[in-house]
Amino acid sequence: MTHKKLPLVANTISPAFRDVLNIETIKHIKNNSDCLFQRLRVYFKNGYSLSIIKGPYSYGGKQDLFEIAPYDKKDCINGSVLGISGNDILGYCSVEQVRSFIKQIGEFK
Repeated sequence: MTHKKLPLVANTISPAFRDVLNIETIKHIKNNSDCLFQRLRVYFKNGYSLSIIKGPYSYGGKQDLFEIAPYDKKDCINGSVLGISGNDILGYCSVEQVRSFIKQIGEFK
């Protein structure tokens, strides 16, 4: 697999996140990590974004999994962006699932 060179901020991000961020549709990444959580907000060229969180209190963090929340073009958490019904946040996501969600959101028009 060929990896795109990531924005500078991604070079300071934990390897757990770096593995899921090699997608051409990303506009920029904001790192909001603190001492408890690794938090990224991935902004796409199409106006959508995705929050990706991993930490001891996130859904799946203790299992080394991710929690995500998709944002629509109005910057509102909106689970329907990914077909999530009844909940806007999706926990217990593997690296492969997060990569798939990044690809899916990035391809929206």
